[in-house]
Amino acid sequence: MRVETPQLLWHSETDKNVNTAINGVSLLQSGLLDPTKELYGNVLATGGNSNILHLWKIAFAPAASGSTIFQKHSDNQNKIEHLCSLTRPDCAVHAVSFSPDGLHLAAGLSSGTILIWSVPHNKRGNGNGRHFWCGVTREQDLMVRVVQVATDNITDLCWSADSQRLVVGSVDGAMAVCELQEDTWRVVYKNANDHSHYIQGVCYDPTGVYIASMSSDRSVRVFSRKTPKKKKKKVPEINTGKLEMNYRSKEIRRSRNSNGGNKNFFCDEATLNSFVRRLAWTPDGAFLITPAALHGSSGYATLMFARHQYDEPYRILGGLEKPSLVVRPNPKLFELPEPSAIETNENESKENQSPVPSNTSSLPYRSIFAVLTWDSVLIYDTHHRQPLSVIRGLHYAHLMDATWSADGHTLIVCSNDGYLSIINFAEGELGKVFERPVESTPPVAAPVAAALLPPCEPGPVAVLQTRPAKKAKFAVPEVDEELVEPVDPSSVVPKRSADEAMAGVDKLTLTDEEANKKKKKRIQPILLQAS
Repeated sequence: MRVETPQLLWHSETDKNVNTAINGVSLLQSGLLDPTKELYGNVLATGGNSNILHLWKIAFAPAASGSTIFQKHSDNQNKIEHLCSLTRPDCAVHAVSFSPDGLHLAAGLSSGTILIWSVPHNKRGNGNGRHFWCGVTREQDLMVRVVQVATDNITDLCWSADSQRLVVGSVDGAMAVCELQEDTWRVVYKNANDHSHYIQGVCYDPTGVYIASMSSDRSVRVFSRKTPKKKKKKVPEINTGKLEMNYRSKEIRRSRNSNGGNKNFFCDEATLNSFVRRLAWTPDGAFLITPAALHGSSGYATLMFARHQYDEPYRILGGLEKPSLVVRPNPKLFELPEPSAIETNENESKENQSPVPSNTSSLPYRSIFAVLTWDSVLIYDTHHRQPLSVIRGLHYAHLMDATWSADGHTLIVCSNDGYLSIINFAEGELGKVFERPVESTPPVAAPVAAALLPPCEPGPVAVLQTRPAKKAKFAVPEVDEELVEPVDPSSVVPKRSADEAMAGVDKLTLTDEEANKKKKKRIQPILLQAS
């Protein structure tokens, strides 16, 4: 593992060469992954109190397995170059996030407004516009949409897995969901009744079922999508675009102690004087991890809640000297460690030994996530109770946000002092990446013209013998004469008299000459010659 804090002027005040606080960071893999050719494989977005959002091109240097934690003078360092400044914000930027598909960049402002920059449609290339961000040189190259969500500061935002929705939390206690509808972002859901104080963190379930929000009123609420009612209709229903949520949300606030009383899970506002409490789901949606938890009489912890089970935490990650503020899960899943690697220290006394953790979740993999406290970065996984590594003393002010690279080997942390720290992990240092089994798909019938059969030799000719057909005998059916009666035509056709038959014919009258001509004349023979 190697940690580097670049001495750059990330966000400066107007007419002053002094860094201002960086409140949010987000990293996007652009697809250019060859650092040897001076190509930058990632784009970093940073937002802070300077009222400007900056884009940076970064090429990460791989950390060697035997490298020390701090290497200020190394030939193989991370390469950073300023890309573009987005000057559309007119106030402080409190949250920044790229969409999972890489087409959008959202920023939450202190005015209650959401700004969404998008890749133009003609530059997306089959729906993939990640490569376009590396070539952005001015803000006019992007499409910008403005969405008025709240009346006060936006504290946190989170994308859905399909990049079609965006959940937003604000200081006025409202949680809103924005949805993309026909190239326009609209607020389809808003709830300002469940929390009695500031909402300081929101997260969207990777499976799209739950939305969680965390407030300074010492509560976490988990909302679920309404299950549509099954109606037998032949005509499909018209989708109005309204996002329906269950009115009754699950509240996570208190737990019962051994004395039968109730104790609060989370810190109050006086104990945790911070602007953010950013919770998160693991990439598979199996666990909801919440910061700012109390443990014991004076300790702090981070809580893990199993999916669908929010009454009691699945695991308490305690032992923190200062409250935790931010949870950021690694986008990759990792294989379970070997049993030989999970052993207690032989020199440790039996009283202080903790039981060897078992895979009680029955998952064939583990999730790794980073937890940020005021001054420390702790790397946990869902298999161990103790942190895998602890990094302290990076910055002079408290930490604000963090983001992972797409390959899961780099973590970038921002601070209120205006600087960033880049933590590079060597290949295999966090473990072996878990490969999901490929789901079997039904075979697709290939076209006959495209199917090529292997050559074969002709075999023996098969002779089919059939039985000779039998001669058919035709017989005239015998008719019973008693059933057949002769039919008299007169019974069918009625008789008519001559006068009735000639009733419709006009009678003709002949003259005397015509009558004489019509009479037969007698021809008298004439003797021609006597014998």
